[in-house]
Amino acid sequence: MARPRQLPEFSEYLRLQAEGQSSSSAADGFGCLASLGLSAAASYFLYVKSGFFAAALGFVGALVVSTIAIYSLLKWMGKPRNQEQKRKRELGDAVKFLSDKARTGSLRKVISPHAAAIFEFSARQWARMRGNLNSPTWSADTLPLHWKQVRDSIETSSNQSMQDLLLMLQPVAGGRFDKDQWFIYYDSALEELNDPSRISPQPIPHKFAHAVELAQKMRKLASEFEGISVKVNESTELRQQLGGRTAVDDALDDLRAFQVAEAELDLDRLP
Repeated sequence: MARPRQLPEFSEYLRLQAEGQSSSSAADGFGCLASLGLSAAASYFLYVKSGFFAAALGFVGALVVSTIAIYSLLKWMGKPRNQEQKRKRELGDAVKFLSDKARTGSLRKVISPHAAAIFEFSARQWARMRGNLNSPTWSADTLPLHWKQVRDSIETSSNQSMQDLLLMLQPVAGGRFDKDQWFIYYDSALEELNDPSRISPQPIPHKFAHAVELAQKMRKLASEFEGISVKVNESTELRQQLGGRTAVDDALDDLRAFQVAEAELDLDRLP
């Protein structure tokens, strides 16, 4: 039997994060268009003033100069200026690197089996929370304020935890594991994460203790969030029922008001 796709939950997480990085590519594309636009404008001006040959030389010169200028500007704009921007840059690099490896099925070659197991386990918890967050209940505009605060806190915590793990574990190289040995350690680590009381023949090394602790907290948060979601669903359903009755009452009141106004208008028309 063929082994399933490597790290399916973590690969899906990487794909979603990589899609969110399209803005930087759009900025680069804008720079290229701007460069061509400036070059075309310069060549047209020279063509009007000096003819075709001068316009051709002017186009080439303007293209080179404008390209260098815009590239320098974009590079300066993208340079991290504080810790927050530095973290964002490092996360972007990690996501791009790992998502490329995920697409080619070669994650095993760049991260250790223990780090891979923690990534997969944590991405599974992240997906559980994301599934609830994207439900009609949690995404409704009519959600009460205190539940909206819970929703925002869960979303921030789940995203922050995955980002912390990326920066924490991404540098851990695959190491010298052959394919079979890698999967033995990976499966063992994943079983240990799923059942911490289990005595593993290949326990997760102590250097991963902080990452393991964070992954377990993510599982606890996902489980508690699922329990809270049941209460929110019940509360929302009750509010929707009350809202339905209120809407009917409002419609009846409007109808009665219209009837009263119409009766008064008829009285005014009497001789």
